[in-house]
Amino acid sequence: MDPRTGEIIKGHVTLGSLRVRQDYLIAQGMTAPFSAEGSESATTTADTTAQAALSEMALARIRQLSAHEIGHTLGIAHNFAASNKDRASVMDYPHPVLTMGADNKISLTGAYASGIGDWDKRVIQYGYGDFADDKARLDFISQAPQQGFRFISDPDSNGGKLPHAYSSLWDNGADAVTELDRVMKLRAQALSNFNSKALADGRPYSDLAEILMPVYFAHRYQTEAAGKWLGGYDYRYQLKTAGEKLLYQPVAGADQQRAFQALLRTVNPTTLALPTAVEQLIPPKAYGYSNNRESPQGYTGLVLDPLSLAEAAAQHTFSILLNGERLARLQWQHQNDSAVPSVARLLSDLWQQLQAPAAAKPLISRRLQVSYLLQLSTLAQNEQLAPEIRAELLLMLTQIGQSAKAAKDAHSQLLLQLATQAQKDVANLGKLKALQPPPGSPI
Repeated sequence: MDPRTGEIIKGHVTLGSLRVRQDYLIAQGMTAPFSAEGSESATTTADTTAQAALSEMALARIRQLSAHEIGHTLGIAHNFAASNKDRASVMDYPHPVLTMGADNKISLTGAYASGIGDWDKRVIQYGYGDFADDKARLDFISQAPQQGFRFISDPDSNGGKLPHAYSSLWDNGADAVTELDRVMKLRAQALSNFNSKALADGRPYSDLAEILMPVYFAHRYQTEAAGKWLGGYDYRYQLKTAGEKLLYQPVAGADQQRAFQALLRTVNPTTLALPTAVEQLIPPKAYGYSNNRESPQGYTGLVLDPLSLAEAAAQHTFSILLNGERLARLQWQHQNDSAVPSVARLLSDLWQQLQAPAAAKPLISRRLQVSYLLQLSTLAQNEQLAPEIRAELLLMLTQIGQSAKAAKDAHSQLLLQLATQAQKDVANLGKLKALQPPPGSPI
């Protein structure tokens, strides 16, 4: 890089095989494309075609990634709001767009866009094109928001607690909530379809544990995108310009309600119950194989732990919703607009969602209740938690504790202890910090 101008003179790009592997696993798990047991699948045309389709989706991602890295060498920043406008930029982080095909099978067609996007073309034109004068260049810039483009980069995008409602990583769709509902339906269908056809011939059945993970957690990134609507805002990196109004506004209350209902569905015990047929398909690791960072975690040793899968999925949603900064924004917005869900309602509705056990699997509901209280306990220990959120948390924990105290079963006694400990943390006055104004001496 030229230190005088910031011009990138030379760049090296490394494209790791892990990216290819993850895309291959997503495609393999979601489509279960191979032949059934007992067939001569190693030499069948169908299996050869299936492997080619999986590889092509992974290679389509690498082509996008190559263009992305070249974009950086040209000086182009990430734009994580581009997925809201029909995948308008390779400078976003794309998640494959899978669709429901014939016979309820998941299709890989069009999983990744081809070529660079309309936003990329505009940025190249702005940075490297010729304009008649400065006014022409400024007019070109002002056209972007008028045409529906947003530019939001890393500081406002990379993290589930951030406030921008329309900029996330690995998401899709102009409407994050509609897309989350669509992805949840795809997930349900893929779990229903999941069988030994997700495994190529010659591989141990225990490999299905890692192949299952992208299916079971297929909704994780879209959940984060929808979660940003709660206490979220829409804004741009905007300069004061004559004739142009500032865009800075909270997400409408009705949209936040919609997002909250969709997020509640992601922690429904029935939704998170692993189909018994899938559970029975995955044995402990074959000799010579071992768990790795892609393997599911749990308490059952060598055996797949369906309860812990449900806990991990619910914990992801809890961590998004039960974030101190998000809750503080939500409480303030609710004061100004009663259509925005209140913190009290969010805490209560989340807890109520966990009460109905999945059919014949009541342990899932119990595990999720424990996970919820553990997240509340973590929140209670946050020294940056706003006092008004601390108050709502204390009330919720008191109500849970009183209900658990009235019961005598083992699970209720555990809930009582967790609620009591969290109450002590949230009521710890030493965690309340007086805020100070920033320095302002005129020297």
